[in-house]
Amino acid sequence: MRQLHKPKTPPNNMQKNPFKAIVEIIQWYLIGCLDFLWNIIKSIWRVFIIGGIVAGIIGNAAYEYITKGHIEFDNIMSLPIVQLVETYPIFTVCLILYCPH
Repeated sequence: MRQLHKPKTPPNNMQKNPFKAIVEIIQWYLIGCLDFLWNIIKSIWRVFIIGGIVAGIIGNAAYEYITKGHIEFDNIMSLPIVQLVETYPIFTVCLILYCPH
């Protein structure tokens, strides 16, 4: 989590306007908590999206093995991930460059 700066309230102003100092402290902690929460949500969605793609590939391979008794790699272009890359090449390149993990 990023280190946020402390509220810019000098000690002499805290006694003149204690409400403003309290509001700034609450805002500082709230922004830090929301930043932490956003990073958790982002990580969870990343796992869901990548997990969904991997589960789809494994599910298709399992379905083909169950129905045909073997897995054919002759028709690689019928895989959903290959079709997505072929249909949206610019989006795929942007996605690969954006997600370095």
